[in-house]
Amino acid sequence: MLANRGIAIDKCPGLRPVDVGEIVRRIIGKVVMSVTGEKVQEAVGALQLCAGQPAGVESAIHAMRGFLDDDQSDGILLIDADNAFNRINRAVALWNIQYICPAMKHILINFYRSPTRIFMNGEGFFELLSQEGTTQGCPLAMAMYALALVPLSKHLQPLCKQVWYADDGTGCDKFEKMRVWFDVLLEKGPLFWLLPKAFQVHISVQARSNAFGKEDFQRLWSPCSDRGLKRHGYRDQLRGNSSSWSSCGEFSIQAKLRQTESRQLGASSEETGYYCVDSTSCRLAAFSHCLQGQWTFLSRAMPDTSYLFQPLEETIRADFIRALLKREVNDLERDILSLPARMGGMGIYKPAEECLISNQLCVHQ
Repeated sequence: MLANRGIAIDKCPGLRPVDVGEIVRRIIGKVVMSVTGEKVQEAVGALQLCAGQPAGVESAIHAMRGFLDDDQSDGILLIDADNAFNRINRAVALWNIQYICPAMKHILINFYRSPTRIFMNGEGFFELLSQEGTTQGCPLAMAMYALALVPLSKHLQPLCKQVWYADDGTGCDKFEKMRVWFDVLLEKGPLFWLLPKAFQVHISVQARSNAFGKEDFQRLWSPCSDRGLKRHGYRDQLRGNSSSWSSCGEFSIQAKLRQTESRQLGASSEETGYYCVDSTSCRLAAFSHCLQGQWTFLSRAMPDTSYLFQPLEETIRADFIRALLKREVNDLERDILSLPARMGGMGIYKPAEECLISNQLCVHQ
């Protein structure tokens, strides 16, 4: 039951196996997470957002934007770790999880106390053993990784305003505090096999107005490059006023809409449309479960951009719904179609309205 079929993913350079476990194992993992998910989130806390917190990434974006708008913050520091999921010490993680989150200890020990067998099918048939870290593809991998880093997160918490999603960390504070946070991470991170491989510093507009220039940047951050880390350099960061964020949102959303148009959302030409399939139900499923989710994250993350989604709503109504139902719909019918299936609708959301609702929910999160 614990064996896996491996799929080689090109990491440019190198390969990394992503493991496809048995159906029974995946069902057990998802059932356990549905029961213990709240306990995992309680044990992990608010700093680590890969434990299944609702709208965790979007809420982190709003929190960092709020920190950056604060006059006490000089910029943002982004950190990326090297192959973190495969490096973490499995024995230490399982020992700590017994005390950090007892509800997960039995399932994780049963899944991970022995090396995981991965079978690869290529030029011949061979077997790999996953002896450290989490098995990529396991439904419990994110929870195990988040719990394994709880001691490190608690140690770093007082040093800087920060947030983590798995092995990607973001800090926003005074540059001196961020540098202390970064130095402690370089010292304590290897104890948990969290090894930063690169960092990127975004300097805010206000920091530039306070005469924090490239000389100060070099003095503060150049020593980090001597430790073998890749530095992405000195970069100004838009901040503070709504027009800057709106400009970013307009650029991102228009790029996403151009991608949508290139896939022929309306499916008006029945030969080449992205959703021009024989079955109307398949076309609706492809729209609601695939394409519709591509702009959901963008609408949640960018503030004050609902008006930019209005052209998309017009395209959905004039082309996609008309191709789906073979007729035009009035305003009342469009409202009904936007409801979820459990309320009698078809789940074809209105992008502009959904942007306002989801954005506000993420801010409150």
